[in-house]
Parts: sequence; structure tokens; C-alpha cells
Amino acid sequence: MNVQYRYRLSIQLDDKNHVMEIAAYSEAQAVSMYYKEFKFNKTNMLFADFKRMAICEYLGLDNLEQFYSTEKDFLRMCKYRKIEFAYMGMRVEIAGKMATIVGNHKTDLLVLYDGLTRESKADARWEIAYFDEMGEIVRDYRKAKVGYAVCIHS
Repeated sequence: MNVQYRYRLSIQLDDKNHVMEIAAYSEAQAVSMYYKEFKFNKTNMLFADFKRMAICEYLGLDNLEQFYSTEKDFLRMCKYRKIEFAYMGMRVEIAGKMATIVGNHKTDLLVLYDGLTRESKADARWEIAYFDEMGEIVRDYRKAKVGYAVCIHS
């Protein structure tokens, strides 16, 4: 699967700063797309010169929905694991690390940990706390249940 990332590109031309956010598969593709936009509208500069002057800043993943698996399989797994309250996009804490549910792999959850760009498998009932949209604990399967868990929204 190809993952799209978000980039902020900027360039200083004629004492004016031009900034644009672009979703692309790589930094090179983002710079190329940015150049095409500029060539069409604002400059006749060569790509090699443009590439040296452009500043490309990585912002993170474009959106989590690109990782989502099929709804039907996910709901079947939730029913099998008795976690019918779970949904794709739900925030969870697994062994002390925050993550977001993006689907299922057979009977395991497929989660995306904060700061990572690869999915990971996780047992639906091992050291996991489920959070609702407000950050409140919905279900807690951690051994040492600490009542002070905080949901950090991404």
C-alpha cells in the first residue's frame, strides 16, 4: 500500500514568500508537484534551481482513512471479540502507547501508533483501554487499572 504524507512547501521569490501544503507519496513528488504549480502560474525558473530554493517540511500523514480496512470484516471481528463498541478511528492506549484503530487483521485489531506510519497488529483485549470522542474510557482491559488514563487526540 502506498501511503500519502502531507508536506508544507515554501519558496522565496521576488521578496515574496509562497507557501503551499501538498499531499504526496514522497518529498520528491511534493517538490515536483509544487514546481508544476509554479511553472503554470508564477515562474519560468528551471527545476534544478527551483529544487535548491524550495523548502519542504514534513507534516505527517495525510489522513488515517487511507489505512482503513473493509467495514464488513471489521464489524465481524468486533462481534467475534465482543468489542461491538469499537469503531475505526477510535483512540486506544495499548501497553501505555496511544494509537488509533484503522481496521483488523483476522481477529486482531490493526492500529496506527502515534508518530509511526506503519500499521501494527494488537490483541483486542490485552493491556488496552478504549476511549470515546470525548477522551473518556469506554472499556479498560489493562491489568493495573489506573483511573488517570488520558486520551491524547492526534
